[in-house]
Amino acid sequence: MRIGRHLPRLTLLSCTLLFTTALEASGWKIFTSPPGGFSVAMPRDPERHESIHQSFLGPIRENTYSVTTEGGSYSVEYSDLPGLAVNLGGSWLIFNKAKEGVLKDKGGAETDFRSISLGKHPGRALSFHVPGKPSGKAHFFLVEKRLYVLVATSSSPANVETFLSSFKLLQTGTKETRASSVS
Repeated sequence: MRIGRHLPRLTLLSCTLLFTTALEASGWKIFTSPPGGFSVAMPRDPERHESIHQSFLGPIRENTYSVTTEGGSYSVEYSDLPGLAVNLGGSWLIFNKAKEGVLKDKGGAETDFRSISLGKHPGRALSFHVPGKPSGKAHFFLVEKRLYVLVATSSSPANVETFLSSFKLLQTGTKETRASSVS
C-alpha cells in the first residue's frame, strides 16, 4: 500500500476532525439541512421559518434557519428562484436585490461588496455597518436556480468567520464545496 497516494484524504480527514473538535469545544455544532442541501456551523440548533413571497415571475418560497444569541445573530436562507428570473436577471441583478434586502432588513449601510465563489458557483460577500450595533457580513451564492443568503452580526469577528467559512454544499460523493474569495 502506498501511503503517499492516500495522504490528501488523510490530511482532509485530520483537518475535518480538528475543525469539528474546535467547534464542539466552543459550543458550536454543525447543522445540516438535507432539503436545503447545505451544512453550516451554528452556536445551537436553529429555528426554521418558511415564507412565500409573490414576485412578478411567480411565488418564491424562502426557507430560513436562524439563531440569535446574546452576542449575535446567524441565519441561512435559501430560495428556489424561477428559471426566468435567473435567465433574464442574471446573477448580478439577483445578488444586488438580495444585498438591498439584507441592508434594508438590518438597517445597515454597505461598507464592502465583492466577488467570491462556492466551488464553481458565483457569489458575493457583503460587509455592512449598523449604527450602535455589531457590524455584519453576508454571503450570497447562486447554485443553479437556488439562492443562498448567509447573514451574521456579532460582536465577535471570530464567530462571524466561523459561521461564514463553515458553509458547505452537500454533494453526492466525498467532496464538499466551501466558500472561497475571488476578490
